[in-house]
Amino acid sequence: MNNWCTTDYVFEGDLQSVQKLSRALVKLLKQDRGEMTDDLTTHSDWVGYIAREMLKMDVAADDCDGTFFCIEDEMITENGDKSAVTFFTSTAWDDENAAFAALAKKYNLKMYYLAFEPTAHIFESNDGSRRHFQQKFFLETPKGGELFKTEKEVFAKLTELTGETPRKNEPAADFCKRLSTEAKVFTLLACKTVKDEVEG
Repeated sequence: MNNWCTTDYVFEGDLQSVQKLSRALVKLLKQDRGEMTDDLTTHSDWVGYIAREMLKMDVAADDCDGTFFCIEDEMITENGDKSAVTFFTSTAWDDENAAFAALAKKYNLKMYYLAFEPTAHIFESNDGSRRHFQQKFFLETPKGGELFKTEKEVFAKLTELTGETPRKNEPAADFCKRLSTEAKVFTLLACKTVKDEVEG
């Protein structure tokens, strides 16, 4: 059984390149794939279509296992001379960054991402400046999981759930361990920063 990795992507650059990529992604999503017989490829949101049709890569139906999606009206943002297109993927086990780095290169854009798969302890981003992705912590509690920007927010949530307060200078990860029992487990993942943006 696959564990699903959710990845948010931001491709940043000049408006014309951003618009070209946005139009290409929306076109893929709107294509009728009803003639396909494979369980994966009948869906227009299969990640493999990005590899096959936009990048001309030879991928089998069981490669690039996952989907991509976007909110069409909110895909493009403009900030001065820089624009960005945002979309999301859900893929088996880990991200598909190799394909998306090739996409960034094709459209001459910079790629930033935040990948998240807590079961495999994957929580990483290449956005070292935190310009696009501010989330630094993922807290898993008996009530579910939640992302946080600061350790202070993590402490507040733990105190809200347990009534306990951290000791002086106690790291949030240690606080989680102290609160955990066999019946109630609190797990904290800190976002790992990998090499900075992938340039197109």
